[in-house]
This record gives sequence, C-alpha cells and structure tokens, in this order.
Amino acid sequence: MRHLRSLEVMIAALLLSAAPLAAQCTPVFSFSVYNDGSVSADGSTMYGYTSTEDSSTLCSCSHSGYTAVAAVYDPNGTMLGESEQSGFSSSVSELMDGVSGNYQSSGGGVAFCSCLNGYFGGGGTIYYVAVTCPTTISLAGTQSLPLANAYPSSKTGVGIMATMQVASGSLNGSLVTESLTGTNSCPAGVANACVGGSTFTVGPGSPYNGAGTVFGTSYSGAGNNQFLDQHTFTSSGDVLSGQTSAYSCQQTCTQTYSACGTSIGGFNLTYTFTHSSLSGTPVTSIGVTKVHQ
Repeated sequence: MRHLRSLEVMIAALLLSAAPLAAQCTPVFSFSVYNDGSVSADGSTMYGYTSTEDSSTLCSCSHSGYTAVAAVYDPNGTMLGESEQSGFSSSVSELMDGVSGNYQSSGGGVAFCSCLNGYFGGGGTIYYVAVTCPTTISLAGTQSLPLANAYPSSKTGVGIMATMQVASGSLNGSLVTESLTGTNSCPAGVANACVGGSTFTVGPGSPYNGAGTVFGTSYSGAGNNQFLDQHTFTSSGDVLSGQTSAYSCQQTCTQTYSACGTSIGGFNLTYTFTHSSLSGTPVTSIGVTKVHQ
C-alpha cells in the first residue's frame, strides 16, 4: 500500500473575466499531487509513482488534457528517468546506479483550463527512499557440509556454507543479488547445480543469516556486513549409480553478485561429484570450492 504525501496547490481564486452566474459561482482551482516511491525486492530498481486529483470548483469552466509526470533521482540529484502519461497518474522504473543514500521520487501534473485558455497544475512533495548499496564483496570463509552427516536420507551431496563480506560502510539490511551460469561435465541425467539465483539480505538480524543446522551439519551465523550463501546439491538417490568407484565429474559455475543494479564482484564455483560408498552403500559425495575471480 502506498504511503502518500500530498501538497495541495491552490491556483487562482477569482476569474474576473468569467461571466457572473446567478448563484455568483466563483471558480477556485484546487489541484493535489501525490508522490510515492519504492525499491524492487532484489534492490536493483527504483520505482516512482505520481497521482493527481482535481477538486476544483469549475463553475462554467472546463478542465481537460490531464497529464501526470513521475521521475526518480539518485542521492546525488541525478535523474535516473521520468515518465509522462495522459490521465491522473504516472509511474516510472529505472535501474539504480549503485550509490548509497536517499533516492527520490517526485512528480507533478497539469490540466488545460478553458477559462484560463492555458494549462495549470503543480508538483508534490519529494518522497525519499533510503537505500544502502554495497560496492565490494569478499569471501570471509567457508564451512564444509559433508555427505556423511546427511546420510542415509541423502545419498548424493552436499557442499559448503560460505560467509560473504560486503563493504563499505554500515550495510546491514542492504540487498545483494546473484546470477549463475555454468557448465556440466557429468553424465546425462545429473542436474546442473549452476542455475537460478537468490537475493540476500546483509546482517546478523536478517533472515537465513543466523546459526543453524543444514543437512545434519551445524554452522555459525553471519556477522555485521555479512550474509550466508549455501552452495549445495542433494538427492535421495545415488546420481552416479552405475559408475565405477572413485569416478568423478565436475560442474563449474560463474557467480556474479550485484547491489543496486551494479556488479560488486564475481566468484568461480566448482562442484566435484565423486562416486564412493558409505556403510557399504554406493553414494555420490560432493565437494565445492569457491574462489574470487
């Protein structure tokens, strides 16, 4: 739901050139503009919204040609984009430029007045959206998640828990997104681990950053300016069933992290699948390495 802030623009009071009416109607122009803004769930896009309301007392006048304009600006005051639309509302969305601070949504509206024989209108108060944008990222450490702790419910797995560190400044609550591409040298039928992508919230109080247990292994939580990124692959079955003992194959991923629509760093992930056994049962163990590009 929008949290609207309004500025009512009162334009004119009495049109001396208008013919007096029996009830002595006096045209009064009242034009309200409302601005609002938000940021996308992945922290990459700034949205601006503008809506207008014409509550004028028109008498014999008529208003037409309503137009609304929405615009968004970065914290330095540089316009990211604007949109002009016919009617009483307008919206704009633009990729952010990776600068921390108060992003701005502003706008206005106009209408043509027959009595003025011209346009009138106004603008609303600026709506601010505070955004923190990490600019760099590093690997603070990894913890192994061995298959032995997940067996026997999983007969393939698992990987690592990586602790990622962002900078600079106080960045708890900021958002970081990932994108993945990769190659798969494993036999047909083995799913690719290098797919999809996630959005992470930085800081120890953020979801999924606390200490816990995953696939039978306990892990520590993230600290300030950190978040946890899990690199795992599991299956209830042995995905390399039929392969000889000690057979191995690899999947490699290129991982890119972004904040506020700007890349902040990349890493190379290598998943190594090895056919082995646990308690005499054939299994596929997975090890994962992660290095900065």
